[in-house]
Amino acid sequence: MALLAMENSSDLGSIINFVKSALVAKNYDDLAQQLFGTTNIYSSASIIEIKGHAHIYHYHSSGKMDTDMKLALLSQKGLGRLVTKGDMVQVNHENFSLLLAGLPIADQTKMGRISDTLVMLCDIANRFVKALKNEEKLKDAEDSRHRFLTTLSHELRTPLNSVLGFSKTLINKAPDKAIGQSGLDALNQIFENTTKINSILTTLIDISYTHISNDELLDTTHLDKLIAKLKNEFKQQASDKQLKLSFTHPEGLSFISDEKKVLQMLYHLIDNAIKFTDEDQVSITVNADIHPIIGHSIRFDIEDSGTGIAPNNHQRIFYEVGQLNNNHDRRHYGVGLGLYYSNLVSKQLNGEISVLSDLRKGSTFTLILPIAPSPRSMTEELKSTDQALDDLLF
Repeated sequence: MALLAMENSSDLGSIINFVKSALVAKNYDDLAQQLFGTTNIYSSASIIEIKGHAHIYHYHSSGKMDTDMKLALLSQKGLGRLVTKGDMVQVNHENFSLLLAGLPIADQTKMGRISDTLVMLCDIANRFVKALKNEEKLKDAEDSRHRFLTTLSHELRTPLNSVLGFSKTLINKAPDKAIGQSGLDALNQIFENTTKINSILTTLIDISYTHISNDELLDTTHLDKLIAKLKNEFKQQASDKQLKLSFTHPEGLSFISDEKKVLQMLYHLIDNAIKFTDEDQVSITVNADIHPIIGHSIRFDIEDSGTGIAPNNHQRIFYEVGQLNNNHDRRHYGVGLGLYYSNLVSKQLNGEISVLSDLRKGSTFTLILPIAPSPRSMTEELKSTDQALDDLLF
């Protein structure tokens, strides 16, 4: 009761009012506006940074972003939890930062009281940000699962219906008559569609096992043999689309890795390149490289002259399941699991994957892997892989 009696006449009252209003905040915008309303008694010049689940948001008390204040906030984020500089006070948290300017620096007692109050406010605000962030993460995971299950059900149903239909055609043939060309065509369709189903199920199984540490499977992988397998796998697929498929690589190069997983990643990358390219060529270039973080590494560049990918989707394709065009009448078959899988595995093997592309200008996917495993354990990457799998499959 004593706290409630003080709520309209003290800093503590401001904090209580903020908590009451923040409890009904539905999103980051609401939370920022509630905090601006509370801190306005100290200064009308303030800026907030909120680190959400997928994006970083900035808010300015005037509604119009002050570039100088934003630069000041960013430059002081690594200087500690509480930063005072001239007439500015900044409080930093993992997911939240607040900067106030134009404070009464001449009154040190008042400045100290304001700083203490802002620290308390930001401690509380950070907790609300965490709660909103968790809600956002759960919603994103639910949306991702919904898209995944919708896409998967459609992509499995289509070939299954084909298998059922052509099987029925064969079953209904008179037993004393030859299978004929129509029967051969039906068998060919059954084979092609069961191959599609098997490909999806195989990738799902591979994804489910990416979180299992398999250091004992790391062994010398010979590039020449790896390329030979890839050439044999894709020469017919490229020929069927009249595409030139080229491989350029140094002879005799080897590296330490999980050969099966490396093959699977390259399979998905090359398969996508051929799938989304209708003319010209797909080229695979391999080089030894020195990466600023990975160190001595092997670099695979898979370049195509296909449909390309808009820059704003470059990160999305590695973290979301499903093709960018998920319309059921799209031209290219697939669930979109390949890049998701490749991103998980590249991290597990202490490497990285990226893309350089633009619409109608083709794409270059780059996979970089260490020549030899780093001294550190892969446990750190496996933890993030576990979480990604949980979001996708459960």
